[in-house]
Amino acid sequence: MGEESTPNSAAANPNAMGFDDRNRGAQTSRMSYYAMQMKRDGNTSPHAMPTASPAGRSSYYASLGQGASPQPAPPAYPSPEVSYMYPPPGMYVMPYAAYPGSPHPYGAYPNDQSQQLQQPPAEDSATESELPEGKDSRSQDRLKQEAESGADTTAGDSSDPLDESPKPKRKKQGLRRLMCFAPKVCAGVTFGVLLALFLILFFTIPRAPNISISLLEVTGGPYVTYEREKLDYGLDIRANVTVMAKSGNFYPLTINKITLEGYDADNLIKIGNGTVKNFHVRPQTNSYHNGTFSLSYHSSDQNNKILNGLYSRCTPSYPPDGPNKGKVGNINIRMLADIEIDSIKWLGIHPKIAVNTELICPDE
Repeated sequence: MGEESTPNSAAANPNAMGFDDRNRGAQTSRMSYYAMQMKRDGNTSPHAMPTASPAGRSSYYASLGQGASPQPAPPAYPSPEVSYMYPPPGMYVMPYAAYPGSPHPYGAYPNDQSQQLQQPPAEDSATESELPEGKDSRSQDRLKQEAESGADTTAGDSSDPLDESPKPKRKKQGLRRLMCFAPKVCAGVTFGVLLALFLILFFTIPRAPNISISLLEVTGGPYVTYEREKLDYGLDIRANVTVMAKSGNFYPLTINKITLEGYDADNLIKIGNGTVKNFHVRPQTNSYHNGTFSLSYHSSDQNNKILNGLYSRCTPSYPPDGPNKGKVGNINIRMLADIEIDSIKWLGIHPKIAVNTELICPDE
């Protein structure tokens, strides 16, 4: 009976036999599944191969005894999707450790391999000439824009020049405050300020009046000097000079002194002096003021050209013992006037004018 008990026991419990076969098949399928997965991942280390659990140790494997599927069942913990980012040339991947129980010994998060990319050593880094053309041009454009906009590029600033994020432009805003915010408005304001300044200076700063010689009239003479023994030959005339002053100011002005110097118009040799003192000029009007002028010219040569010209115009009977030749004209004088006005002297204004006039000698 002992020989027949074994087959009877197997026939009496056919599920026991099937459970062992199915258990072994499930273990084999599971190991094949992980082998294929590790082969796909490029990992053939035998240490990473999971081992099958003995029968009865896991409720999962025990459940395979009833209606086990011929296809291998998924593991008890979720298997993450495996995807990889291959590093570009010149870069390498730093390995990272797996968490306990993970089927991937080389990484717990295969999807995050991009975070493990590190830059190569300094000696292997690309030089500036090897950078892509587009990036290099963007860097130069960025630096040029920062230089033009007045952005702060001090040594303490470690910002990336390729960073497109908005940055504070404090210096540029300060320059905008100092500069004009609207060209048309600034042009109008500038024009208004200049116009107001011009008007203030025009109405407040005094200006020298225009001076001209209105009349030069003989009041004494002519007095002829003719001494052969002393070799003194000359002509003296006293005259009244009338000056006309035209003021462009909007308030009265006092002229302290006008100094006159007369020169022969043909030879520009000084022949006389005159003075006009202390008179008031009314605003925006023409006024006339009198002064004195003395013509006096002497020479030791009776044939002096200038002296003979003066004699011929004012003393037709020169020399006194000679015949009367008659007048040949008036004395042309170029007059220089030096004007002194104390109210504008502090401005450094010292006007001088030159006018042409003539002295009419009386008939004998």
